[in-house]
Amino acid sequence: MDKNTFFNSFTRKSEQYEMPDGTTVELTELTLGQRGKVQEMVKNDPSGIRAQAGIVAMSCPMLDENDIDRLMEMPGAVIKKMSDAVIRISGLDDDEDAEKN
Repeated sequence: MDKNTFFNSFTRKSEQYEMPDGTTVELTELTLGQRGKVQEMVKNDPSGIRAQAGIVAMSCPMLDENDIDRLMEMPGAVIKKMSDAVIRISGLDDDEDAEKN
């Protein structure tokens, strides 16, 4: 196996998430780098609220980290459920750091 084959052998898991209005958005699992960013967010905001918005922003292909503040204005229950879905598909639901979110 060469380096390209190695790196190309990984595919991020994703799933369609149903929004309250019935539309769906794609959520993808977090990369290792994104997981590190989430840990930094939790350190800076122990409540984990901003981290929930960050998780959604990083996992939804149509969003990016510039959308975190806008996500912070959305209904908390919706963002928490989306964040929980990302945590689950990222395999973090048993992770101690995920408990902080």
